[in-house]
Amino acid sequence: MSRSKAKGQGDVVIDNFSIIQLNLKASRITQSKIKGLAADLNISEANLLPIPIQKFEFNLLSGIESIGKKVVLASHLNSSYDNEGSDLWEEKNITIQLSKEAAQLVDDNLEKFNELGLVFAFSYFTNFSSLIEEDLLKNPEENHDTKENETELIQFKSGLVDLSFDVDRWKDSCIKELVLNEEVLPRYHPIQLICYDFSDRLRPDLLAKKVIICGAGLGNRQTCTKELEFSATEPDLNAISLKFKFPILFNKPLRYRVTEIDLTGNVSVKQWINVDLGHVVDISTPNEEMKFDTQSIEVQTDILKLKSDGFREVSLTLKYLLEGYEKTKRIVFDTHTSNEIVSTNIYYDKGSALSYDINWMHTNGNMLAGDNSMDISTGFVFLAPPKNEVIQQTKG
Repeated sequence: MSRSKAKGQGDVVIDNFSIIQLNLKASRITQSKIKGLAADLNISEANLLPIPIQKFEFNLLSGIESIGKKVVLASHLNSSYDNEGSDLWEEKNITIQLSKEAAQLVDDNLEKFNELGLVFAFSYFTNFSSLIEEDLLKNPEENHDTKENETELIQFKSGLVDLSFDVDRWKDSCIKELVLNEEVLPRYHPIQLICYDFSDRLRPDLLAKKVIICGAGLGNRQTCTKELEFSATEPDLNAISLKFKFPILFNKPLRYRVTEIDLTGNVSVKQWINVDLGHVVDISTPNEEMKFDTQSIEVQTDILKLKSDGFREVSLTLKYLLEGYEKTKRIVFDTHTSNEIVSTNIYYDKGSALSYDINWMHTNGNMLAGDNSMDISTGFVFLAPPKNEVIQQTKG
């Protein structure tokens, strides 16, 4: 691993890139090999000449075991079709430059399997006279030496070989340099996913909310997470930190799709939404789509005052609509407890009104209706024992 600039073979300096440098050697073709081949083909009078590989390409592959299929991470192409490139060569130096994403997979392969996977594609070319061949077939007895020799460059053989080699075993003999720049290995970029629909009870109508997140992977392949879920059965879960199994491109947005399941079992699949990488993915229901309003209310009283004024208890009953049905929530303070503050959240149909009743109970059983004109939109209510002139006595 390197935090500095990666220096390649010679004086070449590659800044902020990970590289793999390989040494490719061609087998030496000796006269004895040529004679042996001529004997096998029974063409001892022919003049056999070796032809060099004039085009080859190295494709660095992701680990097949870890990704399930071959994905090309990076390539090195070497080609020459002219006569200058037709000379036999014995050795070539190959430099494969890795993107940030490719370096991540290479790092994983080295850590887990200590292997590199390559595909070596090669092609042979030669000059071929198609005119002479056609004339020989038509007029085999004719002398063709005087005819103009028209040639063209053709590819007469090509193929590819899968290579997988142990880095420790072959490093000294075939790997010139292997530098993975630590600065460009962010380890698959973590994604923060949040949903407050259940922890804050923004959607009491929902049973579960599922989401799938996809990113642009290598080789134009889409990389997606497994389906993630927030639900009413785990209301405290409102954030998930996740990482993709395989690296994703940093210059392309993520996209996600939400599926909602309500308490009646109805399923609603939303549209795909794009979000820039690095941003929090918030799938909480937007305010403009909310069917409900929420009101946090804190209610307080003075228990000692309650006792001294001869009351046994005081209650605040909230009235509201939820999905068109009338609901109530009752908060009670009595002289047998020391609890003087109660907090609650009310979820009600958006646009509908909140109302409430306050009732006081004397130790003799009489019920007194309290003042119900207080403003509770501030979220705080203090229940003070009523004065005699505002008390309305009712039958207990």
